[in-house]
Amino acid sequence: MLNLKKNNSFVGGTLWTTSSFIVVSLVYILRIAVLTRYLDKDSFGLVAIVLFVLGFTNIFADLGVSTSLLSQSEISKKEYSSLYWGSFGLSIILYVVIACSSPIFAMVYEQEIFNILIPVMGIDLIVASIGRQFAVFKQKQLKFKQLAIIKIVSEVVSMAVAIALAINGFGIWSLVVSLLTTSAMNSLLNIALGYKDHPLIWYFSYKETKHLYRIGFYQTGAQVLDYISSQIDILILGKLLPMSDMGVYSVIKNLVLRVYVSINQIVTKVAVPLFSKLYNDQELFKSKYLNVVSVLTAINCFIYFVMIITAEEILEVFYGKSYLQYGSILAILCIWGVFSSILNCISVIIVLSTGRTDLGFKWTQYRLILNPVFIVIGAFMGGIIGVAISQAVYSILTIFFYREVVIKKIIHDITSAELFKSIYKPLVICILCFPLLLVFNSWLKGFSVNPYINISINMFLSLIVFTFLLGKQMKMKIKALK
Repeated sequence: MLNLKKNNSFVGGTLWTTSSFIVVSLVYILRIAVLTRYLDKDSFGLVAIVLFVLGFTNIFADLGVSTSLLSQSEISKKEYSSLYWGSFGLSIILYVVIACSSPIFAMVYEQEIFNILIPVMGIDLIVASIGRQFAVFKQKQLKFKQLAIIKIVSEVVSMAVAIALAINGFGIWSLVVSLLTTSAMNSLLNIALGYKDHPLIWYFSYKETKHLYRIGFYQTGAQVLDYISSQIDILILGKLLPMSDMGVYSVIKNLVLRVYVSINQIVTKVAVPLFSKLYNDQELFKSKYLNVVSVLTAINCFIYFVMIITAEEILEVFYGKSYLQYGSILAILCIWGVFSSILNCISVIIVLSTGRTDLGFKWTQYRLILNPVFIVIGAFMGGIIGVAISQAVYSILTIFFYREVVIKKIIHDITSAELFKSIYKPLVICILCFPLLLVFNSWLKGFSVNPYINISINMFLSLIVFTFLLGKQMKMKIKALK
């Protein structure tokens, strides 16, 4: 009966989280598609730099509290109230710090607007912190339906605000206000639907929650280093290239990341709580882990494969013909996206579900050393294209290195051959089919100049290929997860 309940939770959670992912991704893309027609490329470059700063400080505002809550089977009202007020107080302190640092960013990037932009967008730190813990409790209780609805409503309202402001000439502020709207809606809805189950008291004691922070500290350290290593390209290009080029790179990278982040969110919300209950059975944990890796690889390969083949059509549909010249950048970044997404998903499952955040921290130290080297070399050798190529190469080289640093320390008997076997088939299909579908798409353009038709036809053909070659295998692996 318990296994049936777990299975229902997994299936139901996956359906709701996937539905949320699809709707939110479509809303996000639609919002950017509209805004690129009203805003100049510089606006996206400016916001990208500010979002880097906020993303960095948001990690400190959480201090790994989310990870601590997920890893604990039981937690008292005093403990979670103490964690909540500690996180809230820290977010206020961090807001003051980044608001006061805005002149530094204005001077470094020679953009006076940062003096206003950073303090205004920094409000997101405080707004996000007030609802974060309630969202974690919903995830812990497997209330994926509520989380999905909250996310969808927040994104739809945010999109409406952004488009209305852009149409009425508010420029960059349409982006800023829409981002703040998303955080505000998320936090308010999570509090409204979660406070009854987890009411707060006015209580704070670091001593009583020190053991929870200890778990979170490793995760925070890993997240900080990971964030720097993954986003340092924004800082480098923001300084070395015109802000308009920075804006183009940011928009295209975010399109690629939309798939990456959305899949990662599904894995984190659904797989982590369930895998955490399997760790005592190493054989079962390993078996299901490799099955999940196979399924995730197939999903990532299919999505990014279609994006690579139809890169120019996708840019025309979402961002207009002025972005057609950047098709090669999107295609190259999709290679980075597929390997990075696979690595991120398999690392999230194994690190968070077992509580081995110390290994995640160790891995991120390696990333912090290696990734900037690739980025700097790419930037100086070829600008935006160079960075895209260097990131693709880096992501391919690191995926098996991760097995030695992290996976083998948790699943002791896992081999490189087993890991390779779980991911190789979708990758081989992509490599073999790429030249054929690329030639077909070039031929198709001679008959149809409608990008919607071209994308649909290529997606349909790719789906047939993947279903024919992988369908039976993936069906068996999904059944094995039950």
